Amino acid sequence: EVWSIGFENLLSPMGMLTLQTAGLRLCLWLAGFTWIFRLVIFAGLVVAGLYAAGVTIQQVSLRSEEALPILIRVAVVEVLVVVHWLLPLIADTLGLLYLVAAVVSLDPTSQSWKVCAGVAVVCLFVSWLLSGRWHWVVGFEVVLCLIVLLSLTVATGMMRMWIDNMRTQHGDKLRQWRTDMRSQRQVLEDEVARLRKRLEDATGKR
Repeated sequence: EVWSIGFENLLSPMGMLTLQTAGLRLCLWLAGFTWIFRLVIFAGLVVAGLYAAGVTIQQVSLRSEEALPILIRVAVVEVLVVVHWLLPLIADTLGLLYLVAAVVSLDPTSQSWKVCAGVAVVCLFVSWLLSGRWHWVVGFEVVLCLIVLLSLTVATGMMRMWIDNMRTQHGDKLRQWRTDMRSQRQVLEDEVARLRKRLEDATGKR
């Protein structure tokens, strides 16, 4: 139980954040290569051409609402790669905004423009501070995950030891108490049966 609670509320969210951060930095690092940049731009042009031609793939048209999420993701990747080539700091800011939105479940469409602008300015400043130091951030997140994992392991072990100790100290008393309760319940059931029989006999005589 301790492990399940800690895993769901601590380790799993922190591990997901670490994976997202590492994946984002890996994508931005790969986007810095010229051949990757050209390949992504070419793929975007191919998708745009297929969309303009109204191509249908596996009975799904690229102009339908079902394909809209995929097209949005492709557009985001294209924009992020282009921005990374032109203004790397802005690309870092967009990536940090994505991480913040994922952590706090921030929906820009449900917030005022002042809140969004404030978050963007803060992310821009933090990205400027962390420029060239993102590997330290990923390393720090990995260390935190290891610390949480170690803490959960120790806490689970201590809880198991405490349960075993309590079972050893009070197990016999608990079993005796259960046995006594069963005996008392049986006595009460016998008494109820005897009284019911007497009532039935008295009713029959009348």
